[in-house]
Amino acid sequence: MPSHTAIRDWILQVGYYKLTTIQKSNDWIGMIDLSIQIGAKKCLLVLGVQASTLLRAKALTFEDVHVLHLELLEKTSGPIIYGVLKKSEEKVGRYGQFCHDQGSDIVSATRLYAQNAQATEGRKIPVMHDIAHKTANLLAVEAGELGWTEFASKAAQIKQKLQLTKWAALCPPSQRSKARYMNLDELTGWANKILAHLQKMENEHRQKIAQHLDGVKKSEADLKELLEQFGWVRSSEPMIKEISEMLLIGRVVRQKIRMEHLHHKTTEELEQILQHLDVGARADQFAGSILDFVTDQTKNLDQMALGSTEIIESSFGKLKQLMDEDTKDGFTPFVLSLAACLGKLDLDTVQAALRTCNKKQVQAWAATNAGETIYSQRRRLFNPFRKRKKAQEQPLQGDRELDRTGIFTDNVVNL
Repeated sequence: MPSHTAIRDWILQVGYYKLTTIQKSNDWIGMIDLSIQIGAKKCLLVLGVQASTLLRAKALTFEDVHVLHLELLEKTSGPIIYGVLKKSEEKVGRYGQFCHDQGSDIVSATRLYAQNAQATEGRKIPVMHDIAHKTANLLAVEAGELGWTEFASKAAQIKQKLQLTKWAALCPPSQRSKARYMNLDELTGWANKILAHLQKMENEHRQKIAQHLDGVKKSEADLKELLEQFGWVRSSEPMIKEISEMLLIGRVVRQKIRMEHLHHKTTEELEQILQHLDVGARADQFAGSILDFVTDQTKNLDQMALGSTEIIESSFGKLKQLMDEDTKDGFTPFVLSLAACLGKLDLDTVQAALRTCNKKQVQAWAATNAGETIYSQRRRLFNPFRKRKKAQEQPLQGDRELDRTGIFTDNVVNL
C-alpha cells in the first residue's frame, strides 16, 4: 500500500509534467490572477484556453483549461508580470487575448504586452474585463448611494449581539472583508427571508385575532419581541428591493456571458432578455450601464472572446481544497498539484508523467519557485526539540543473551 507521501510525490510529478509539456499555440486566451495567504509571497496563476476551442452554450470546465504558468512572487508590478508573460511564451507560444479582473498590476502588464505585440508584430490583443468584477464595481456605486454600508454594519452588529441567544437561527450571515460587493446575494437573501418571516408572523397573528383563537397574547408577545430584534430590516425594505433587482440583472448577464462568451451579437441578445424583467427605474439604469460596457467590449471583435474568469476563481478554490491544512502555513510546493488537476487527465498522461519526470526535477522546481516555506522558517527560527539518537547496542560476547526483563539469571542455558 503506497504511503500518503508517495501519492503526494506522484501528484506533483503529474503536475510538473503537465506544466512543462504544454502544446505551443498562437491563439491562447490568458486568464491571470493573484492569490495571497500568509507571508510575503503571492501566487501568480496564468490559465489558458485556446480560442479555437471555445464553444457557445458551454461554460469552461477544469478539463478545458491548462495551467500555462505558475509562480510564487514576493513583489508584483506591471513590468514584473509582463516579464512573466514573456517568459511563458517560450513554452506555450503567443497570447491572442487576455481576460482578467482589472487589478492594477495585471492591467499594466497586459497593456505592456498588447503594446509590444502591436509595435513589433502588428497584432492587436483584445483585453477583456471579467463580467463578474465589472458588475460588482457598478453595484458598489449604486449600493453606496442607497446606504448599503450602514445596513451591512447594522447586520454585523446584530450578528455579534444575537449569535449566542435563542435568535441564532435568524442571525445574518458572516460578511467577507474582501470582494464584499461580489457577495451581496447572501446578505440580501437573508434580509428578504427576514421580511417574509415578519410578514408571515403578522398574518398568523391577525388570523388568530379574527378567528378568536387561543394564544393571541403569546402570539402578540412573540411578534413584539421579533420586531424589537429585526424590525430595523423593514425600514430598509425599499433599498433591499432595489439591490435585489440589480443582483438579478447581474446574475442574468453573468450566466449569459459565462455560457456563451462574448461575440458581436452579445449586446443585442442581452437586451432582449433584460427588457422582459419587471424591475424599477434604478435597476433599469443599472442594466443600461452593463449593456454599455458589453457594447464597448464587443465592438471590435472579429471572433469569439472570453468574458468571464469564473474558472480561475474556481481554480484557486480547488487549490485551497488540495492544500487543506497547508494554507495556514502559506504556499508550499504543493501548489504544483493544481496543474495536475486541470486539463486532460487520463491513464496515458499519468504514465508519461511518471516515466519522464522524477522527484529531483520536482524538488528543483520547488526550490526555484517556492523556496523556503513558512513552516520550514518556523522550524529553523524556533529550533524545536529534536530527538536524541539512540546509542547503538553492543553485541554480547559468546553465547550470552540479553536479558531485558530481569527474570532470568546471568547464566542462560542454550536449548
